[in-house]
Amino acid sequence: MEKIIAEAVKIIASKIGDFKPDVGLILGSGLASLVDDVSDKISISYNDLPGFPSHGAGAVTGHGTNLILGILGGQKVAILEGRKHYYEDGNPSAMRVPMEVLKQIGVSKMIVTNSAGSMNPDVKPANVMLINDHINYSGLNPLIGQTGDARFVDMSEAYSLKLRDLMQDAAKENDI
Repeated sequence: MEKIIAEAVKIIASKIGDFKPDVGLILGSGLASLVDDVSDKISISYNDLPGFPSHGAGAVTGHGTNLILGILGGQKVAILEGRKHYYEDGNPSAMRVPMEVLKQIGVSKMIVTNSAGSMNPDVKPANVMLINDHINYSGLNPLIGQTGDARFVDMSEAYSLKLRDLMQDAAKENDI
């Protein structure tokens, strides 16, 4: 896997030069137009990046297949237009290579978006929610097969309190 990651990093580096994104975003359904606001945009197809998911027939509607690098809201970003889901092909580590690659090109913060439901009847479709915890009932563990420190990940703050506070402040400022 390290070879695949290194090859993808090399391809990206050849296209972005000394540009180092700090923030990574994974766009979920309905957010494709966000890339229109990216300036100094560099687009790389997943098909050109080893280990990145290829989407064929049956891919999730609304998910793109490009890595977009550029400036968004004054931040240097790396945007994954879409992702592979476990239910698409049964591979729980389908997004491992892209995550490792983003880390190696400089990304230190991730914002992951998705469509989600709620058991709370007051939460309606299109409401914005902020996840602060999750329970994994899938029976799968993405750390299986890891060795060393990577096998044990501190989940006490899986979702950054600082980033959640920033998100809540931004929502209040925008009457969301």
